[in-house]
Amino acid sequence: MSDNIPHTDSWKTKPTDRFILKWVKCNLSARITPRLVEITWLRPWIITVCSMVLGVTSGAIFAAGWGFLAGLVAAASQVLDGVDGQFARLTGTQTQGGAFLDSVLDRYTDGALVIGLILYNVGTGALHPITTGVLGAAALMGSGLISYTSARA
Repeated sequence: MSDNIPHTDSWKTKPTDRFILKWVKCNLSARITPRLVEITWLRPWIITVCSMVLGVTSGAIFAAGWGFLAGLVAAASQVLDGVDGQFARLTGTQTQGGAFLDSVLDRYTDGALVIGLILYNVGTGALHPITTGVLGAAALMGSGLISYTSARA
């Protein structure tokens, strides 16, 4: 591992991170990030895009009916989503544009996951399709509000 990793934990989280996200970043993402810092060609946006690809793939896997596998892929996406910001802070490459890209791609990931979960739930027949559609639409709209409400708060 690189000797350039600060001895403080300030690079692991942002002040706005809450309990669960802070736990994921400190206990999972932070184990990966220092290993990636030594890859000279790697940029935070590449990690952001990889995280989104995993998340969208997870939505497709949910839609195909493979819930457990989809959950594992979604968890990996979430861990990698913590890595991009940590990587940017450690390498001094954080920008407002990068934070904006991360936020936008996170919303696409959320949307793909929710749509995949809606299709998965319709396939299982656990709820009436209309109930699933209403709850899914509410979740989809709510996930889009995350960035907005965070900015307003």
